[in-house]
Parts: sequence; C-alpha cells; structure tokens
Amino acid sequence: VFEPFAAIPKPTYIKGTGLGLSVSRGLVEAHGGRIWAESEGEGKGATFTFTLPKHAADTRKQTV
Repeated sequence: VFEPFAAIPKPTYIKGTGLGLSVSRGLVEAHGGRIWAESEGEGKGATFTFTLPKHAADTRKQTV
C-alpha cells in the first residue's frame, strides 16, 4: 500500500491517484521516522501509524 499508484479496488472506492501513502512514507522517512499499517483483516479497516524522532537527523550531504 505504500508503493506509488497503489490502490485497492472496491465498489465504494473513491477514485484517487494512489500517491497519498507513498508521499507520506517519503516525507516521514526523509525526517528519520517510520510509517506502517495494521489491520485485523479484510473489510476491517486499517490503522496507519508513524513516528518521528524528537530531534531530526541531519540528512544533508556534506562535502569535504
């Protein structure tokens, strides 16, 4: 579900680009965090959780 353009076809599905969770993952990981999904099974919905470090890691490239 975190891959670009991923979508789960459902009769009640609202059409979208399928980029939301992929973009979310990119933003969270760029700040040194984690994101994951949990579900009790098909048709039971899902919970999406993310964590971010209290102090962001310096991800800038350094040149010597």
